[in-house]
Amino acid sequence: MDARQLRYFLAVVEHGTMTKAAEAMHVSQPSLSQAIVGLERELRTQLFHRTGRGLVLSAAGQAALEPARRVVHGLAEVASAVEPVRELSGGRLDLVVQHLLSGWGVAVVAAFCHQYPQVAVRMIEPPNWHRIGRTVRTGTCELGLCTLPIADGEGLHTRQLASRELHIALPANHPLADGEGPLEPAALVDQRFVTSPPRTVWRTLLEEVLEETGRSPVAAVEITANSGAIPLVVAGVGVAVVAGQTVHQAREQGAVVRPLRTDVRMRVGVVHRPGPLSPAAEALIALLERDE
Repeated sequence: MDARQLRYFLAVVEHGTMTKAAEAMHVSQPSLSQAIVGLERELRTQLFHRTGRGLVLSAAGQAALEPARRVVHGLAEVASAVEPVRELSGGRLDLVVQHLLSGWGVAVVAAFCHQYPQVAVRMIEPPNWHRIGRTVRTGTCELGLCTLPIADGEGLHTRQLASRELHIALPANHPLADGEGPLEPAALVDQRFVTSPPRTVWRTLLEEVLEETGRSPVAAVEITANSGAIPLVVAGVGVAVVAGQTVHQAREQGAVVRPLRTDVRMRVGVVHRPGPLSPAAEALIALLERDE
């Protein structure tokens, strides 16, 4: 049985005849009659006694009446509950945001909250880069805002939204801090780096920058959060590759920042499970695309 059959059944009860019920439901009388016959066949009993004056509920019809009303009412409640989500006047959007994109993510989420104030937003930061894919894949969050590609993105859809130029953050007294133009990768060959562990975002970007020199980076200090690298750079421990919000943070904290002459870019975007997204997720992605 389906909701249509139950609605037709209730219409016949209310209006007394198939003809009047069909008129009220804006369907043909044969279509409505066929639906009622199909419902009776599925239930293996007659719901109505056919009399010369119309239709009268049978004992089975009397028994089915209240359950049918509850089902139809429940379906109406489902539609009513979904409408605010569809119209972005309610519901919730769950995001996992990589820490190095926090500034970008916060700005866009703030714009989303101003535009859709009745949609609740839950924004979490994963313990490490490798957990983003699993957080989205398991449904804990609908969208992941992160650098691309992600380490565990198998089976997820990816949308690149932007790319960030890479810079090098230097102590103020560093020999390379005097110039203003872009630095060649070759200038970094003998440097010691404050960087993240192997197989993480910043380490991978650094390795790609140095790849054309045939050298691998030498880590002075390995640190998990790249924003935490800046105080060590300022203290003269080493130099660091930065991009996006971290460029501004480095300058504010007293580091000298110069661009790198390289085709390597930090790519950023969103990941999500296959299939349609919620209206809230689509609205946030539209804001992200507009922001870029």
